[in-house]
Amino acid sequence: MPRLALATSFGTPDVSLAAIVAGFRELDVQACALHRHPRPDELADLAPFARRIPFVAVFGDGTGAQAGSPLLVTDGGAAPEDPEQREQALEELCRRLHSLKWPAIALRTPTSASEFPAPHEIQLVHEALPKVGYWHDTARNGEAHLEACGDAIRGASFDPFLFSDLRGLSSALGERTPAVVTLAPGVEPGMVKEGVACARAVFRD
Repeated sequence: MPRLALATSFGTPDVSLAAIVAGFRELDVQACALHRHPRPDELADLAPFARRIPFVAVFGDGTGAQAGSPLLVTDGGAAPEDPEQREQALEELCRRLHSLKWPAIALRTPTSASEFPAPHEIQLVHEALPKVGYWHDTARNGEAHLEACGDAIRGASFDPFLFSDLRGLSSALGERTPAVVTLAPGVEPGMVKEGVACARAVFRD
C-alpha cells in the first residue's frame, strides 16, 4: 500500500468523484482517499479507477457500498457532558460501529471535547472493536489524541500549506500508515502539484 495519498477534496462540489480521480495520473499520485461517500450514481464510474489505484480511505457515515476502500473514516458524533451518560453513549457508539459492514473503520479527530472520541476513549473503543481505530486530522489539532492512539492509528490527513510539522507527523505515523494530502476545494492545479510534491519529500514510499 503506498504511504502517500491524495484526497479528492480539492475538486469543486459540481465535479464527480470519478472525474477528480481521473486527473490523478497527471499528478503522479499512487493512492486516493475519497473525501466524501460516493453517490449511488458515482459507484460504477469509480470502479475502474479502484482497480488501478488503491483507495486507502473513504470519509463518510458508513452508509452504502464500500467503493473499493478498505477503510471508512467517520466522526464519532456528539458526546454528553455527564460522565455516566457519556459512558452509555460510548457503548451505543460501539454498537453502531459494530453494525457497520465495513471491514475497517477509523474514528476521526473530534472538533471539540463535546464529541467522541476523547483521547482515552480511543483505546477503549479499539479494545472492544479491533476493527475500529483512529484517524488523525491535523486541521482539528488533537495532538493528545495522536499521542494516546498507540497501535489504533489508521492514518492521517493534512494540508501541507497549513500544517508545517510533516516530519513530526511522519514519525508519529510510522512507515506503513497512510498519510493523505487534503486540500481545500477549488485549489488551482499548480497548487495541487506543489502540495503533493511538498508532502512526497517527507512521506516517501
